[in-house]
Amino acid sequence: MLRAKTVADPKRSAPPAGQVKTAPVRNAHYQVASVEKADIPNGGRGKSWYRYVIDGGFAPLTGCRRGTHKQIAEYAAQLAADLNARSGLGTPSPWAPRQKK
Repeated sequence: MLRAKTVADPKRSAPPAGQVKTAPVRNAHYQVASVEKADIPNGGRGKSWYRYVIDGGFAPLTGCRRGTHKQIAEYAAQLAADLNARSGLGTPSPWAPRQKK
């Protein structure tokens, strides 16, 4: 069975120049996968070390930091949010062609 192709009207599909809005990021690319108790790393001082893992991108990001579980979870969540902001999710690429004025 053949389906008819729908042709979009270019005048109706493109918003007017200067009124392009990007949708908010619904599914963050980077997210905290885990925060768990860790052994003291070589040269580390103090107690309460935690290992955090952030999934996303090409490989998981792993870090080790000293503090309480709550502090490290908040730090990892902020790091994931910063990575999402830097990755440009939900925004047009800086290399995308612009409309001529």
